[in-house]
Amino acid sequence: MKITYIYHSCYAIETPQSALIFDYFMHGGKPLEDIVTAKKSIYVFSSHAHGDHFNPEIFNWKAKNANITYILSADIPKSRVPKTNGVIFLQEGEQYQDDTVSVTAYGSTDCGVSFFVSFGGKTIFHAGDLNNWHWNEEVPAEEAEGYSRAFLEKLEDISRSHKALDIVMFPTDPRLGRDYLLGASQFADKIKTGVFAPMHFGDNYDSAKALRLHETPVFAVSKKGESMEVN
Repeated sequence: MKITYIYHSCYAIETPQSALIFDYFMHGGKPLEDIVTAKKSIYVFSSHAHGDHFNPEIFNWKAKNANITYILSADIPKSRVPKTNGVIFLQEGEQYQDDTVSVTAYGSTDCGVSFFVSFGGKTIFHAGDLNNWHWNEEVPAEEAEGYSRAFLEKLEDISRSHKALDIVMFPTDPRLGRDYLLGASQFADKIKTGVFAPMHFGDNYDSAKALRLHETPVFAVSKKGESMEVN
């Protein structure tokens, strides 16, 4: 199985037969084009309606590959989605399953949902905007603690069903200040993870490469289109 960093919060995960694409925003380039146009079944996920996680351009891909299924957060306005087959809307707690994937929508500490996906014999989690958005350098301590509690409650909900995951894609957003990796550390401490992939860092690759997690391998992303194999 191969995981490829596209940009920001967008990753693609491939087997020889199928692929998952999460939260496409921009800068797809040739790596994404090659995946979309391959003779594979494609599952395209959007975790919420924010412009850096959802781009209606994804629906144009159907002209290049008819075998695409779209799995979208229910907060994405129906007016922005073509009336076509193969579009599934999920809200927190809902599920979708077919012969290739099993998907559960979990909560977020911002808009929309996060996704758990069973695919190709692996367990995969894409956080969307689920994170410890504490903003502890910008807001009063009590408010920051409230944001942290909200994240830990969502994390507890996920961990009740999943004690371990093979691949986790999770925000490491340097706008949070010196404690920007806190949510990632809390997630990895709570749920044993095979490969932890940073996201939501824009062009700040140094902040992504700074991620270190005790006993958890990290995909040290350094450029768009970078890939690694996950055994």
